[in-house]
Amino acid sequence: MQSSGASTDLVVDSRTGLVWSRRDNGSRLNWHDATRCAQSLDLGGYGDWRLPTLEELHGVWDPPRRTIREPFELTGAWVWSATRAGTDHAWCFYFAIGMRMPYPLNVSYDLRALFVRDP
Repeated sequence: MQSSGASTDLVVDSRTGLVWSRRDNGSRLNWHDATRCAQSLDLGGYGDWRLPTLEELHGVWDPPRRTIREPFELTGAWVWSATRAGTDHAWCFYFAIGMRMPYPLNVSYDLRALFVRDP
């Protein structure tokens, strides 16, 4: 992982080529709002952001440190994924222990959004 030279708000995963927002959205939100935030985000000159899949989130987890890999910054440990679990739930990733759990789409609890775009 490395911060992009073009912007310290972006992180490029050298293994996958995915471009990530370095920080989450900063406050709790439900899945619908997280999806809307991704679709309207303009960061680093890009407008094609999306929520990451559950597997993509797992790929940025740092098991020995029990948190997200550096240089990411989270304001909460729970992050929404784009991966749906039925019609009214989506999977979330808990970076404190690497746990996956489905939550109702309309629940905000202490969930955040991290954004990703394809290379």
